[in-house]
Amino acid sequence: MPSPSVEVRVDTKTKNNLDDHADFTKTLFHAVFVLVKHAKSFFIVAIFLVGCDAQNNDQKLIENFLHSNAEIGSVTKLSSLGLKAADTVCVLHPYQRTLIEEHPEKQRIDTYLRSIDFRTQEWSWSLVILRDNNISLSKFRRSNDADIANSFILDRLMKNSPLLIIPADFEIAECAQFERSSLLKISVTERNCPKNCIYYVFGRTK
Repeated sequence: MPSPSVEVRVDTKTKNNLDDHADFTKTLFHAVFVLVKHAKSFFIVAIFLVGCDAQNNDQKLIENFLHSNAEIGSVTKLSSLGLKAADTVCVLHPYQRTLIEEHPEKQRIDTYLRSIDFRTQEWSWSLVILRDNNISLSKFRRSNDADIANSFILDRLMKNSPLLIIPADFEIAECAQFERSSLLKISVTERNCPKNCIYYVFGRTK
């Protein structure tokens, strides 16, 4: 005996309501999908903006110090300049595009420098600052009032200036822990300077 057929009738109003509900559900799922898809991008942009803000602050604070009236022969910790706490600081001298010395963060820093196509010339030097997962780079222009000296330049300056003495609690370095990273300020007489030339030497306190 054949089963009796059941016919379900849906009035037009109910059908429209069901269609509207289906459309709303599709729209909702699409919105969630878009948010999830782009969440990573939003997160990356947020990190980038935070990193840029920290970089600009570093640049300003260090720039102000370089042209301040800090005492000649003094060693100043970067942590005393108001910079946000960090992990490691490294210096890049003129013409230096990667780190020279071996350091636990060397590969990470060199990879970062290549990724931004970092280029430096005779007239500039930079500090690379690592904070957790962020790396920021601050570039400074050389001048007679605020130049940078690497170990080779420092050796030459000391030969020409016998009275130039490196403080016992300071050692020149390419990278240093943030809390120990420091700048030594020295003054020497050179022919190209109307007055004495001011140099900074990056290193760490012992």
